[in-house]
Amino acid sequence: MSSPSSKKQQADAAARAEITKRLLALEHSLKSGSDFIDGDGRRVTRVRFDLNELKAAGRLRAQLEALDSKSPRRRGARCPARTSAITDNTFLTEAMLAARWHCSRSRLQHWRLDSKGPRFVKIGGRVLYALEDVSAFEEAQRTSR
Repeated sequence: MSSPSSKKQQADAAARAEITKRLLALEHSLKSGSDFIDGDGRRVTRVRFDLNELKAAGRLRAQLEALDSKSPRRRGARCPARTSAITDNTFLTEAMLAARWHCSRSRLQHWRLDSKGPRFVKIGGRVLYALEDVSAFEEAQRTSR
């Protein structure tokens, strides 16, 4: 009796072999072309290809890559994405702040030009807003009723 993990490995190997076979067939059909010499004496290769075949080859390569990334033996396998809580020293991008305030990015850009909005920092050409500055600006905008 074989273990579930060996059955999974066999299924992955079979899927990888089938995808590789289909990919090689597609790549072979894409490489077929005709050679001729043009009027200037240069060798020209004319290749006919179907856009759908190119897309299918790309999808097959992606499937192979996905199978390889699931393999536990592969070096440098992707780790799960890290999620961290927002702290007081975290910065928000322009898009993040626009989403937070339900406004457009252009509004924030105009506010920066007119010195109206919260303080910002420019690092490497990217505009960032410190979360503490955003919170202070929001608090200053509160009205008492």
